[in-house]
Amino acid sequence: MIKLKTVKEKTAINCADLIKKYFNNIDYESYMRANKLEQLSSFPEFSKSYGPQNFLFDDFTMSPDQMSFRIETLSNYEWFKYVNIISSHINSEGLNGRELKLGVLETNTNKWIGFIRVSSPLINMKPRNDLLRNKRPDLTQMNRHILNGQTIVPAQPFGFNYLGGKLLALICSSHWLRKQFDKKFNTDILMFETTSLYGNSKALSQYDGLKPFIRNKGLTDSKFVPLIQGDLFKQVKETIKNEVGYLCKETASNRKLKIQTKCFQIIKNSLPKNKKVSFLKTLKVAEELNEQKRYYVSNYGFSNYIDIINQKSNQLIKDQNYEKHKLNNLIAWWKTKATKRFENIKSENRLRNEQEVWTENKQIQIIR
Repeated sequence: MIKLKTVKEKTAINCADLIKKYFNNIDYESYMRANKLEQLSSFPEFSKSYGPQNFLFDDFTMSPDQMSFRIETLSNYEWFKYVNIISSHINSEGLNGRELKLGVLETNTNKWIGFIRVSSPLINMKPRNDLLRNKRPDLTQMNRHILNGQTIVPAQPFGFNYLGGKLLALICSSHWLRKQFDKKFNTDILMFETTSLYGNSKALSQYDGLKPFIRNKGLTDSKFVPLIQGDLFKQVKETIKNEVGYLCKETASNRKLKIQTKCFQIIKNSLPKNKKVSFLKTLKVAEELNEQKRYYVSNYGFSNYIDIINQKSNQLIKDQNYEKHKLNNLIAWWKTKATKRFENIKSENRLRNEQEVWTENKQIQIIR
């Protein structure tokens, strides 16, 4: 019988009390906002004249049909420099495994319109298993054939004015991007997946309205405790690690979630019965902060991609949409939609002109 790891009872009680204080009496939007503000407090204040916000797209007189784009691979530092000021989410820097960080530049203005991070699949998901008709899909096959959209975030108000999130999603469903990933990591990508930013907090997603390129394939389960952010995560991790030692492989994918899950298990194992009940109740409440999110998939125009992933075939079959997934075709499709959007909101006097970036003193809309 395997002996469960434990820490001193006093250590477990102290950690449990900190976690309870963190999660109790907080709703989803408040949780997201508090985490974002804590993240911002750790950053140096950036220059109004030379800060990263000055390199984000800001010419909102330009029609989409006048735009052209270049996609660039960015360094870790450069990518997070921009994403951290435009994304309402905390984008973890500690992801391990295969990933590409990209920026999309509008070349007439030489300014960024949005950012993408794609990687190998990180967690098991029910809608993916349902799609593959396989409750226990082969992990090697998934990593070889599936690309996950970890972060797809447009600068605002480019996203609002021009359907910028849809443009970035279409780039993810392009042959260009899958071939870039294949070239770097020796994969054979046949399927792209991502989830909506929000669940029942918002009726629509930036990924809706993208058929035949990207389709909704169900809802996630979301039955896990959301990640603790900031100093508290480090405090709990180091406290537990000091007593039990090894927590997780350095090269593990989704390492932060695995460490948190392990720490919670050790705390639970170490608490006296009366404290354990209260701690488990807190974790149950915390699970409800995670909403069921819509799951979206692109097959890049391969009709039998599921059979290939499940190793039931080794001969790819292209369908009638294969050519549509070429990058220039996707951008042309977007331009038609985005131009109509741009003209409509202009005529309705709803065009936004003010750049939306996060600072400690300027909070932008979390759920949008």
